[in-house]
Amino acid sequence: MEKTADLTLQTIGSVEKNNGAVKIKLDGEYGDGLSGLDGFGHVMIIWWADRYVEYRNQIDMVIDLPYAPGTKAGLFATRSPVRPNPVCISTAEIKEVSSANGEIVIDEIDASDGTPVLDIKPYYGTEDRVEEYSQPNWVPEEWPLWRIPIGEEVYGEE
Repeated sequence: MEKTADLTLQTIGSVEKNNGAVKIKLDGEYGDGLSGLDGFGHVMIIWWADRYVEYRNQIDMVIDLPYAPGTKAGLFATRSPVRPNPVCISTAEIKEVSSANGEIVIDEIDASDGTPVLDIKPYYGTEDRVEEYSQPNWVPEEWPLWRIPIGEEVYGEE
């Protein structure tokens, strides 16, 4: 592979999980960047799956899907954190925003405590969803159509 450019990423903070509380804690100079975010209901968090970096050169491009036994799919048809560049994105509900403390309290994120955060973007209904979408038949039918808020019924269970 020919290298065309160097790329430098800068973290802006990290995920903090403590006794059930989940927040994004920004580094000091980024707190003011949260001004106005408290008017949004959800945020998209771009994070670096740092616990998987060591695997980035050992990745199979076609993998077995853990949620669809007997089915294989290309890596880029999955949301696996094991990727050539482990950049991940999660949508979370905003519970509280504090520019002064450089914190966003959220409902949940599928990242570990201490995970580096690369960027934060507000969720815009006009830009970040589509009216009609399609997905392959190997996506489990029992998966909900919408992101289920923490504590609500999932898959017919309480």
